[in-house]
Amino acid sequence: MRFATAALVALAVSPAAAETATSVGSACEVRFVRAPDDVRHVIEQWLAAEPRCSSTIDLRVIPTESGYYLIAQRPDGRLHERLVPDAQSAGVLVASWVADDWVAPPPPAPAPTPIPGGYVPQYTTPSETSAVKVAPPPRPAQRPPRWLTVGAMFDTDRSQDGGLRAELDMISRGALTLGVSLAYTETSMRVSSSMGYASELRSDDFAATVYGAYALRYGRWELRGALGAGAVYSEVDGIPGAGTGMESFYGSGSGAVLTASLLATLRLGDRWGINAGLTSHVITEQLPTTAGSDVRRTDTRVFFFTGLRRRI
Repeated sequence: MRFATAALVALAVSPAAAETATSVGSACEVRFVRAPDDVRHVIEQWLAAEPRCSSTIDLRVIPTESGYYLIAQRPDGRLHERLVPDAQSAGVLVASWVADDWVAPPPPAPAPTPIPGGYVPQYTTPSETSAVKVAPPPRPAQRPPRWLTVGAMFDTDRSQDGGLRAELDMISRGALTLGVSLAYTETSMRVSSSMGYASELRSDDFAATVYGAYALRYGRWELRGALGAGAVYSEVDGIPGAGTGMESFYGSGSGAVLTASLLATLRLGDRWGINAGLTSHVITEQLPTTAGSDVRRTDTRVFFFTGLRRRI
């Protein structure tokens, strides 16, 4: 009767023990306090293939965003912990922990520090150990790409007019971009007096604007429209026509400028691109001149633009 009772108890206990411990040898046992089933299965395979083992450890395997966090505790209280990327790495690491180098004689433990009411415990059982929460390492913040565009402008109906333009993206949020631009243009315009005399006005314009852009992207292609506003400084030369009896005059001053552009870009790799399209400006200003009178100027131009883009 006693033999039958002992056999029933052994059959009832053995499945539960198999769920919490893995024996690798006669003097080696790994007790899984906490571990996902798939990771535990891989670790057991590595332990079965490790012949060097003569210690018992309590093992916790905690999943994190970066892999698995392993904590192993020996009966003498020593802890080993490591963050590994996958289950295979966890198996290799645990097998190395239970090998000969794991069971090397430990250094002498320091004397326990007395506290009121007793001593600091040197070992806690798995049931008394609280779960360890491992925060994943912070991901580095990725700055949105910033692009510098430099190119040339050509007047669409006057080949002698044109200039240079540079744009720098400052802030990007998805398809929206905020940036600054600098431009230089040289233009000419015909001015007719009330007497019917015609003269030519040549202007050098230096403009600085802030623009907002919206882009549509498809693969390596991008189509971007932009609107901008800013200030312009101009220097003008008046060249009277024949028969006017007027002398040439010079003037300079500042005013306001509005810009608009529609550019298509083909990206060449991650850092370069070429673009082309149309850009325009509207300049309004009143300029004092050496002739003793002011020149009111409202100039609207459309340019063909082509240039290079560089990611910085």
